[in-house]
Amino acid sequence: RFLNSYLSQIGAADIFFPTDFAALQRVWQAKGGGDAGVVSHAEFCMRYGEVPRTSCVNGYNPLLQDYANVDMFLSVWPPPQAASRPGTDTAGALDWQSGPKE
Repeated sequence: RFLNSYLSQIGAADIFFPTDFAALQRVWQAKGGGDAGVVSHAEFCMRYGEVPRTSCVNGYNPLLQDYANVDMFLSVWPPPQAASRPGTDTAGALDWQSGPKE
């Protein structure tokens, strides 16, 4: 739910900070971070979560229906140039375009 102030009762709301993801993506790529993208919270949950396990009995799913104004910044990690260096651990690397490595 949306509140009029961040000064609400402790625990009454999650606080998220505004982020310019387009600018973050440009900086990330300019600094050699590799490919990156922005997805909605619902898209992130559908891609990486266990959506059927998070639905309520009445069909409501807070992971998909709440946080409509939240986005996720995803990138390939480690960056491709780092992955080619000896000793770089790429286990569990996240590729934002294809999902988690199995």
